[in-house]
Amino acid sequence: MVDLANSFARDGHEVTVVAAFKVDERLLRNTIDDSIDVQYVIEKKVGRLRLQFEGLLWTIRKLGWLRSHDILHCHLSFASVFGSVVHLSSWLTKNKQPAVVETYHAVGMPFANWKKKIHKWLASRRDAIAMMAYDESWQPFVKRHPRILVEVIPNGVDTSCGKVSNVKRQVLRESIGVPDSCELIIGTMGQFRPERLPTMFVELMAMISHEVGPEVHFLLVGDGAEFDNVQDAIRNHGLEGRIHTPGVVNDPKLGVSIMDLYLTLNVGSVTGLAAIEAAFAGVPIVGYQLNDQYEITSSDWIWTSRDLEVIANRAIELVRSPKKRNELGESQMEYAKSQHSLSSMQSNYFNLYQRAIEAASTR
Repeated sequence: MVDLANSFARDGHEVTVVAAFKVDERLLRNTIDDSIDVQYVIEKKVGRLRLQFEGLLWTIRKLGWLRSHDILHCHLSFASVFGSVVHLSSWLTKNKQPAVVETYHAVGMPFANWKKKIHKWLASRRDAIAMMAYDESWQPFVKRHPRILVEVIPNGVDTSCGKVSNVKRQVLRESIGVPDSCELIIGTMGQFRPERLPTMFVELMAMISHEVGPEVHFLLVGDGAEFDNVQDAIRNHGLEGRIHTPGVVNDPKLGVSIMDLYLTLNVGSVTGLAAIEAAFAGVPIVGYQLNDQYEITSSDWIWTSRDLEVIANRAIELVRSPKKRNELGESQMEYAKSQHSLSSMQSNYFNLYQRAIEAASTR
């Protein structure tokens, strides 16, 4: 979201970011451009119910201001709820602005049926929806709502900052305790939340560690509710000092720059932004497949499996073969450049915005 907002702002568009509450800037993927107006629904983090209540009041107070915009782009559940309020209000008052667009981030995720129904009910109050990948389960919805534009727009990342210097890489290695004897690092980045399976990554790293030498270290970058459980899992496997957990690293590019193999979670063909950053850096990627209905094929740009032992064996094979690592990293980098650039994502969204504005005019 931040990369996309920055990109539009740099091209001269007026952009406002509405966030639920203020957070530590380190938790943002990148710093928001100075030209972007940032507004907060509430000053500090509160409970979910209080936040929903405050968000509803804020939306009602700001309806006139919200209607002055061409596009209201919603991300994640909190924004989705209040985007629906704005869309319903505009429909009732015959107002043509704003066109309400949502990026649906939960493509292919295993949800309970009642949650899926809520997601689709909210999505029915949209002028356009961007999916990060094709999802067969949404096809009945698409057929029932022909007026809603539904497009597949893959994630893109900003690579304009260039490569990370060797000096910065060495400083990071030293700061997190990676010894000079370490020749190769296997890592991952993400929020330590239960659905992101951080303790599973510890299990996977432990399986790999049994078959490779002490010169191979591991890196788990991130923070969150599961941090203590991650530390317990590392101690249980006796891997203190070999699995490094530095917490949040401000710049994802810096984190992946010291890795030689990246482990990711995929939902079907969809992977996380940090994995895309790894691909742009030429770091080879293998993944755990969350979608048990997904048919894994040899043409997938990221190889995945639902079997930890199989993933561990694949990782060990790559650790032992620099040639295979380089070949995989190069092929994934080329794919990322063709499918996941920021400019491509921005162009796709700009076209969707224009069509959504036209669709909203016929409400």
